[in-house]
Amino acid sequence: TSMPIQAHNAKINININTNTNTNANSYANHNTQYSAKHNSLTYHKSSSDTNSDVLKYRFNHLAKLDVQVEYKKFTIGVSGRYNSYIQTVDRFFTDPLFAAFVPGINEAREKTKKGNFVFDIRTNYAIDAKLKVAFIVNNLLNNIFMTRPADLSPPRLFTIQLNYKMQ
Repeated sequence: TSMPIQAHNAKINININTNTNTNANSYANHNTQYSAKHNSLTYHKSSSDTNSDVLKYRFNHLAKLDVQVEYKKFTIGVSGRYNSYIQTVDRFFTDPLFAAFVPGINEAREKTKKGNFVFDIRTNYAIDAKLKVAFIVNNLLNNIFMTRPADLSPPRLFTIQLNYKMQ
């Protein structure tokens, strides 16, 4: 059987690129709902929020920002993203019996009710035309966030890269 779905999406992208600076921004609003209230086959019964028609595992709001500046052999950039709270998930993830085997899901969901911001920074230095060294910090603020239940995203991560172009 097919599920009737109503989707109302809005997305804005802004990209600015000059010789030395790059700025990429986007925002998306997803209002995706299950529209057949009369067909409670299992959708509402299996949802963590039985009063909502919002589809499971959807962020209603997403925003992304990326800015990069280059000066001579140096590049520095920062990116940020905001994901709103995932209002509806499968009910079994929030069930106390499931929590006995996979603890912390309800607590983590509660901590992220206002959504989450994640920032990354990067810098690199071009040693020559083929060789570049980079230092990257992902999840700079070391925030706890989930893109779906029981899938905590990684903590702050420091990376050193050495890139070589073979041409």
